[in-house]
Amino acid sequence: NGKAAGFNIALLAEIANSFSISRQGVRSVLKKGETILLEMEENLGLAERFKLMQTKSTEIASKLEILNNNINNEEISSQIDALIDEIKALSEY
Repeated sequence: NGKAAGFNIALLAEIANSFSISRQGVRSVLKKGETILLEMEENLGLAERFKLMQTKSTEIASKLEILNNNINNEEISSQIDALIDEIKALSEY
């Protein structure tokens, strides 16, 4: 199927050719990099924290929208709309 342990063989060959090393050498470097990244993620938990922040910011924006629908003050309502837009923009990253 053109894949070796999750890597595209043609791509490994192209990279190997560019750097005058073997496909196995390229694969080894990629696997080592992957292992390092996974260990760092395990220790730091950045991806998990990012997902949690996205979820929480979406929840906050939803609650603000509900609150905003029950406010009769135009000035406060426009400020809440601005906050909702900011929160939604942050959660899209």
